[in-house]
Amino acid sequence: MAAWGRLALLQVAQQRESALYAFAEQFGYQLKPEYRFDRDDLEISSLGTVSQVEKDKQPDVTRRPTPPQIPPASFIVVSSKTSFKQNNEVPSELSAGPTLKPSHKKGTFIFESPSELMPASRYLPQLQNVLGYLGKTNRIHSTKVVDAYGKAKTLQRVPTYEKQRWPNRLLIVVDTSRNLEPFWKDFERIVLTLKKLLGGSSVKAIAYDEATLNTQQCRYRHWPAGESNAFFSDNPLSKSEAVLILSDQGVAQRIAGIVAKHNLSVYLTRAKPQSTRVLCLCPALHSELSVGRYLALNPSQFMDSVRMARRPRNTPMGKPAKTEQVEDMLALLSYLPVFDVGLLRKVRTKLGMGGSDLDLLVWNHKCVERNQIGCRVAPQYAELYQNRYQHLFSGEKGLGKKVWKLTREHHQNAYMGLRWLEVLLQYEAEPPNTAAQLKVLEKAIGYFQSLANASEQQSIPERQSLLDAQCKTVFHSLPLKFTNRRLAGQLAVMAYKNEIGPDKWPEALPQSMRAEVQWAIGSSTVEVIHWEVDQQSLRGDCVLSEQPRLTSREEINEFSFSVEKNLGLDCYAYTTEIPGEAKLVDSKKNCFAGERFTVPKQGFCVLESSLGKLELKSLIRPPWASKMGFRKGQLFSTIRHFPEKDKARWAFNSSKETWAWHFPEPIEKIDQDQYGYYADINLAGFNQRFRWIERGTFMMGSSEEERDFEEGGRASDETQHRVTLTQGFWLADTALSQGLWQQLMGDNPSHFKGHDKPVECVSWEDAQACIHSLNSQTGVNFRLPTEAEWEYACRAGTSSAYSWGNKISTERANFAKTELVGTLPVKRYAANRWGLYQMHGNVWEWCNDRYEAYSGESQADPEGPKEGAQRVLRGGSCFNLGQFLRSSFRNSSPPVRRNGNVGFRLALGCELRRGGAANAAKQRPSRLKARENSLRKKKKLSKRKK
Repeated sequence: MAAWGRLALLQVAQQRESALYAFAEQFGYQLKPEYRFDRDDLEISSLGTVSQVEKDKQPDVTRRPTPPQIPPASFIVVSSKTSFKQNNEVPSELSAGPTLKPSHKKGTFIFESPSELMPASRYLPQLQNVLGYLGKTNRIHSTKVVDAYGKAKTLQRVPTYEKQRWPNRLLIVVDTSRNLEPFWKDFERIVLTLKKLLGGSSVKAIAYDEATLNTQQCRYRHWPAGESNAFFSDNPLSKSEAVLILSDQGVAQRIAGIVAKHNLSVYLTRAKPQSTRVLCLCPALHSELSVGRYLALNPSQFMDSVRMARRPRNTPMGKPAKTEQVEDMLALLSYLPVFDVGLLRKVRTKLGMGGSDLDLLVWNHKCVERNQIGCRVAPQYAELYQNRYQHLFSGEKGLGKKVWKLTREHHQNAYMGLRWLEVLLQYEAEPPNTAAQLKVLEKAIGYFQSLANASEQQSIPERQSLLDAQCKTVFHSLPLKFTNRRLAGQLAVMAYKNEIGPDKWPEALPQSMRAEVQWAIGSSTVEVIHWEVDQQSLRGDCVLSEQPRLTSREEINEFSFSVEKNLGLDCYAYTTEIPGEAKLVDSKKNCFAGERFTVPKQGFCVLESSLGKLELKSLIRPPWASKMGFRKGQLFSTIRHFPEKDKARWAFNSSKETWAWHFPEPIEKIDQDQYGYYADINLAGFNQRFRWIERGTFMMGSSEEERDFEEGGRASDETQHRVTLTQGFWLADTALSQGLWQQLMGDNPSHFKGHDKPVECVSWEDAQACIHSLNSQTGVNFRLPTEAEWEYACRAGTSSAYSWGNKISTERANFAKTELVGTLPVKRYAANRWGLYQMHGNVWEWCNDRYEAYSGESQADPEGPKEGAQRVLRGGSCFNLGQFLRSSFRNSSPPVRRNGNVGFRLALGCELRRGGAANAAKQRPSRLKARENSLRKKKKLSKRKK
């Protein structure tokens, strides 16, 4: 039967639409409506169905099945739009270039000094024991004296104790090879420490000229070099009692692949006198010398990973660091444009990657190239180590994040251009995943665009050459896969402006850059075209389309943006499933017209061209909106329980320079916080916040567990039963304050005065008169909450006696046991889970219902009985015990009675069938009219007095 039904359905599909609907209903099929996205005329109802507004578009049929529900629709809107303007001004930091000075100064390439390799207390005992001598003291050696007398020996002299002393003349020979640069600062600290300890006249530090080591006129100079850098040719070794050598014995040169013709260690082994005490502090784990020469210099390991004994161990040194450690360190540093000794040591020590011999191995590695300010991984090896970085160290929990953090700390006072360059390289290694990171990346790109523009417009030759040199440095340090073709072309032209011509091309510039360079040279005559983002479906699918030539700026809407012809744009999609954190989920480079992309439902999409940036986000109908759709290209939404004509519109906010919802009066703002959605409504100049209470089902009344409640128990009229609220509603987060009442009604009947305290001494009819006055001013139908709405909001999803649990204290509510007498400000205590303040205590609150006992049956949207002399009160007051403050406790009072502990709070929901403010206005009793007349007269008198 099913097969025949499908066959018949295929046949009838060729007939009129009315026959198709009738056949589908007969055989039990559901018709899926044909849908085409139309931004000019589209509306999504609260049920999630798609409906065109024009009724003549609907087929004329008498019977048709219910249209199927579709998933929540996504509306693509513009959240921000930025145009990149050319900045022709020269930033202050670009007016002067980096300088190399001996002292640390902000804005230069002088970085923080490396941390101390080891404290002086670790190496001074060994230096004194090896280089010093035993000297006599004035203290008599009593043991030897007693021993001599016991053996009847004659003492020629009085024996005294001996003590290890420092040498009178100490010579320090420092190996100043560039390969040992990681330890220059440590060598300098040793020299300064010994000069301070022994005196400047007893310590002499020298550095040999390696070019003259094998000649007869071997030269040396004092170290560190002060004002004088003169060389001397005498032999200082013959005049010294002890020699301290600070050298690696040629290990660093061997690592760097240098064949040294003149090795300092070999020369010292051959030239030093036999009687001279010698000690060599070696910052390497192994020696390249033969065993004889190795032992002749009396070496000792000078490393932070080795404990220094009081005397050196005359054993061959250990093995160097593992190859994996060296490779990992190079991978972590592969993205950096430059790293100095201080940063290398900081990364090694903070990450615990090994001993100080690793500094020597990395600094002299064959894949590392040096410059005047430090080192970097050579470009030909950078991609290899960057791939290792991505495989082992990238990600939120990887070591790469720690390296970038240490780099920022180390270079916080470095030159501005270096810091922005590191930002570019960091986000190449770790793509930005938050809006804040995207803004930082934009600032970095903007800085280098201003650098290129400043170099182009600089008229002073000295400054222009300096800026050109900076452009060249930045260009060669750009990420390997840098996608901003405009910036790359500008920097290349500024770096090699004198070498680029019709028939010449600089060797250092890759051939693949020809298109970018040609574009940068002719950028002043670039043709600008306009693209537009078209939404294709309610799932967030979009496509780029090229607009025809526009005759006026009015034809450009918020979804259109400018691009340069023959240059594409980049598209990045982010999700914001975790609040406050954006995660990159998709990226497309160099997109052109016809490219399709999807904006995530929980996220946003960024389209970036060389001329600007467009940020799109997906909006889903929020709970407070009954309808949502497009009218003439503009997004709108109708707000639940507000007049249909007053719509919220998505438009540009000129003060904040972004797109946002614009709400009709009296609504000032609708937003979301930790409690949920809220609306700030301007009531007679007062800002009253209303909380959106979503529809739901709950158990109204009290359970048997509250029968034995403290200070009483459950009452007989609290029969528990199931209640369903089929529609959500707005409820004021506080009881109506005295300040708002006085603004609306012209008087203040409250006994406990206070601008921010709840109004009291008001009857139910007084509350209706106030609401009627408020509705006539705002055009919005405010009312009192029903009893079911009040208890549902008070419980806030809980089933306990109070919204916080089953026990009450003075820290939670204002009731009879509170030390302060009377009412307190409406926000004195913390809000419940839904953001409502003081639903328990302070003042009783009027409800709209008449009072009667519960029937015990399940109900939907109850509004109370049709007739009755009493109106419902809820919440308890400051004069009641804790049992009267329970969520389920009920009270009642005549509608004309005024008590000093009774107030009310406003609600905004569906129109009630009976008992609302509208009906009270139609059938207003004479007493209510008299009350309004008296209030009117008082208000006029107060105005006259003022």
